[in-house]
Amino acid sequence: MTANITFNPVVTTNAFGSFNVQTAGYIQGMALDQPAVRFGLSGGLLSTAETLPMWGGLPIVESIPTVGTTSPRTELGGIITRATAIGTTTAGITGWSVFDQQYAAINSPQSPVPLVGSLGQVNFYRTGSGARIAVACDPALASAYGGAVNSASVYSWNFPGGFLQPYLASGATFVISSMTYATTNGGQIAIVTAADASVTQVGDIVVITGATTNGSGGNNAVNGTFIVNTFTSNTHFTVSAPNVGGQAYYGSSIGGSPLLNESGGDLTLASLFLRVLEVQIGNSFTVNYNLGTGFATWNQTGSTAIILV
Repeated sequence: MTANITFNPVVTTNAFGSFNVQTAGYIQGMALDQPAVRFGLSGGLLSTAETLPMWGGLPIVESIPTVGTTSPRTELGGIITRATAIGTTTAGITGWSVFDQQYAAINSPQSPVPLVGSLGQVNFYRTGSGARIAVACDPALASAYGGAVNSASVYSWNFPGGFLQPYLASGATFVISSMTYATTNGGQIAIVTAADASVTQVGDIVVITGATTNGSGGNNAVNGTFIVNTFTSNTHFTVSAPNVGGQAYYGSSIGGSPLLNESGGDLTLASLFLRVLEVQIGNSFTVNYNLGTGFATWNQTGSTAIILV
């Protein structure tokens, strides 16, 4: 019999409480470093037909500039608009916007996310370029863990909200029976839906349309993309609404015919080359654009997915 010493030469240890900062997240709209792909970064000019500024991590349509003295020169790149469909239609996805080398975008203390206005330069990677880009996603995509990267039946792109979500064959809508603003938690809107919505947890992203208000912020203040900040049930939850002017801004009476929308489109491989390589839940920077103020802020507890385009 021989004496043996149990020894693991590659074990790693650390003192309790040290090196415990989680840094595994991503920033929406940033491409992962790849020497073989970075030369595929392209640029174009945001169309004057766009009503919202552009930021990184969104699907775009690149169009050939028209010839004329009032049109931008073709040397400056194509004309860029937001994609609203997935196939090969005129609104179908041809690329994905990014923040990479976006030196011309504008930000401010009130709106720290770099934004591009009409005729400003939009940087993007075309589909098929092989770029790996971080996009915002619904935390429910954690259900994709363990699945194949090309599982087309798992993913949908929410065009109104600008994020990846679990698959929906068609856009689902849920009637909102009441919306009430309060200054609690830095400002929030309490939402009650008439039927079970697909909201399941804090961090979920919802898109609201059809709401009206008597507040000074106008209807844009109570419509758009919001992030769930407290959750009681899938019929009772609240969404963050920055306290930019209190109840006078959001209104004491929020009515109309508000709907919670989950418009989606199947990212089938037949219509779009796309792979989901990784999902990071709750540890990333994602863009939160406020229709009422026109400001875009970072949600520092957002969720992202890495897509291969």
